[in-house]
Amino acid sequence: MRDGEDPMLRVIAGELKGRKLKAPCGSNVRPTADRVKESLFQVLAPYIEDAMVLDLYAGSGNLGIEALSRGAASCCFVERDSAACACIKDNMERCGVAERCTLLRMDVVSALQHLEGAGERFTLVLADPPYAKAPGDLSEAKKILRALDRCAILTPRALVVVEHGKADDLPDGYASLGRIRLKCYGDTMVSVYTVRSREATEVGGRHSEQDDSIR
Repeated sequence: MRDGEDPMLRVIAGELKGRKLKAPCGSNVRPTADRVKESLFQVLAPYIEDAMVLDLYAGSGNLGIEALSRGAASCCFVERDSAACACIKDNMERCGVAERCTLLRMDVVSALQHLEGAGERFTLVLADPPYAKAPGDLSEAKKILRALDRCAILTPRALVVVEHGKADDLPDGYASLGRIRLKCYGDTMVSVYTVRSREATEVGGRHSEQDDSIR
């Protein structure tokens, strides 16, 4: 649209329900579809209240603002595209949530290093990286999961939600992360990981404390 406002890009629930959000014009931002977002947040509902959210590859800030609308305490947006960052700032201000937000204009791996060095911790990570082009590629989704596995920014039992394509054959687990949910929405896949228990990490097994409420 001429002003960058997409009629389908909106907050779908919570205190900001129905609020339209801007999307960057002429960029490669791929907003999460409403049906995917609604299904995802229904699953995450028990974990949203007072959550400390990290929105990676934030684009328009669509997912992070949805989390804030539903009761998250704070959100840190990470996005390296200047047009997208301007859009996120605009959306934060129009929704009245700027005081609960931080915006980092940098690549995701550098942002994780910065946040770890600053002692920041998060209970929920939302990541919507570019999809892999072919099976077996070292995709952005795999890169970010490896980076999250190696840094210390996640609280115990934190959740990591990654939106990805079918070509992203993500592993079931890493040293400190285990996948507890994999859901297909057409061409879009959503994987949910959680921090492994200390016992699971020590034995190197798959995550054994799966939460049935998120399956």
